[in-house]
Amino acid sequence: MTAQPGPAAGSVGPGPIGLPIAFSVALKQVIGGGVIVLTGTAVALTGAGASLAYALACVVVLLVSMPYAVLGAARPMSGALYAWPACFIHPCAGFLGFWMVLGTHVALAAYAATFGATLHALWPAIPARAGGLGALAVVLGLNLLGTQVSGRANILVMALVVGALLALGAAGLTRIDPHRLLALLPHGWSGLLSAAALLTYPISGATLVSELAGEMKRPARDVPVAILGATLAAAGLYMVAAVVAACVPGLPAAPSLDQVAYRVMGGWGAAAFALGTASSACSAS
Repeated sequence: MTAQPGPAAGSVGPGPIGLPIAFSVALKQVIGGGVIVLTGTAVALTGAGASLAYALACVVVLLVSMPYAVLGAARPMSGALYAWPACFIHPCAGFLGFWMVLGTHVALAAYAATFGATLHALWPAIPARAGGLGALAVVLGLNLLGTQVSGRANILVMALVVGALLALGAAGLTRIDPHRLLALLPHGWSGLLSAAALLTYPISGATLVSELAGEMKRPARDVPVAILGATLAAAGLYMVAAVVAACVPGLPAAPSLDQVAYRVMGGWGAAAFALGTASSACSAS
């Protein structure tokens, strides 16, 4: 009698995570502090071509993300980024993969520090360190309450972040100088390719949602939609922000999005934008 193979290591049955939570988690991994700073660097390299650089970077990231989307759909596992190497290559590869994934979570401290600093700038009575520690405590508490609670909180926070970027685009597009749209590639193709290579960083990250594939209700559909959809959505928001940063008069040569927000939305609008984008530090995952 031939023995039947058991389930793959790390795989589980259908879990409680649906598409809205999966998509918001993927989007949270993409939208972060990188776009705030690196958009200005791209504008300095390419002028109005910064949006083209974002589009090119998006194509590269989508190609890299495709294997994760396929594997997440075909072999959903909890802890997939280290369970897959252990299953398909060798347990030592899974061990190394685990430590590489763990290293990425060190960034939580940087996000919390950013949130604390932003909160302190808006309300000086709240110490920056206390605000950052409070953000980490909120994340921990939400995760302890379970996937459904933390997932819904993540959807709310990402709505604030996306709303902040949409508000920046809506306010900025009405103030752009159309003539600046013609200033494409002031440093030639080398500037475009350099900017695109740099911008793969703020567009990457959605593949981390494959870690939750084993807990999804419909991973065959939700993993590819979350990874590819979140990457495309973030790239679209970034392209609009890049046009605003490059084409609104009176901005520095390499403006951060905080400076752009202050220029097009005023002091209170910029404060709301900063708090909205920094709130991604409080989202649970």
